[in-house]
Amino acid sequence: MVAQDELLTIMYNLILNPATRDWEREQLATAKNTIGAGASFSAALATLEGKLRPLALRNNLTPDVADFYALVVGDVAEADTFDLSRHFNPDAPYEDRAIFAGGCFWCMVEPFEQRPGIQAVFSGYTGGTIDHPTYDQVLGQYTGHVEAVEIIFDTRVVSYDDLVTLYWQITDPTDDMGQINDRGDQYRPVILFVMTNSVPLPQRPSNNWTLPACMASPL
Repeated sequence: MVAQDELLTIMYNLILNPATRDWEREQLATAKNTIGAGASFSAALATLEGKLRPLALRNNLTPDVADFYALVVGDVAEADTFDLSRHFNPDAPYEDRAIFAGGCFWCMVEPFEQRPGIQAVFSGYTGGTIDHPTYDQVLGQYTGHVEAVEIIFDTRVVSYDDLVTLYWQITDPTDDMGQINDRGDQYRPVILFVMTNSVPLPQRPSNNWTLPACMASPL
């Protein structure tokens, strides 16, 4: 187990390292400042691990930060085990999938993950022109990808209509260049229809589903 003081020293050096990406530096600085303000070291480290995890899983962290992440995973005893096999495995007859984009994918995970009936939520990139893009390529808007979440849900508990309703609540579909402070083509709002049992909502009537207020009038 790596000592707390050693991890803090590595974090400090990574913050000063010019090779560290701005986004990585921001996450490290936030964790360091949170600890400095008296928060639990293990809790702050677990939060940092969760922030870095999507890029770590795709080998998209800068090398030194990747090495630090490996230390953190070994040191955070209660860190969640992130199993991607659920993404590739076939769905049960009562399961379906949805893919939503709208701002930073980390901000999209939690609202859906907390809903009853959600089996898994995966963050990643979709809709682009190349396979397996890096974080830097997507951030540079070179590939046409958007940051998105794939949601696997139990249709016996939650419906696709329910997920779209939540999506309208956390996304502005009229902003085609990002969401709030997340600006750029990679943050544009997109709904991708991948469900096996559902059809796009705009193509079927529903007494319970309406456009959000910002979409009530023709654009």
